[in-house]
Amino acid sequence: MHLAIARPSCLSCPGASEEAIAAKVEKVREDTVKEVQKAIQANRGEFGEDERKGQKEINLKQDVDVKVRAEVYKNYLMYTMSGERALGATQ
Repeated sequence: MHLAIARPSCLSCPGASEEAIAAKVEKVREDTVKEVQKAIQANRGEFGEDERKGQKEINLKQDVDVKVRAEVYKNYLMYTMSGERALGATQ
C-alpha cells in the first residue's frame, strides 16, 4: 500500500532547514498512519479510548414534553414485550 505524503508548503522556502523539513514530513507521516489505523479499527468494530468515553445514556427529560415521553416509553415497552427482532438480528 502506497500513501501519498503531503509536502509542507515551506519546502521551497530559502530559510527552511533540512531538519525542520524532515520533522514536518515525519509529522505528516505519523498523522497519516494514525488515520489509517483508526479507519481499520472502525472497520473491524474496534474502538479506542476516546470512542469508549462517549455518551452512555440518552436523557430527554428536559427536552421532551411529559405526554410525548410517556408515549415513547410505552412504544418501547410494547416493542420489547412483543419479542420481535429487528431485521438482520442474529440471535
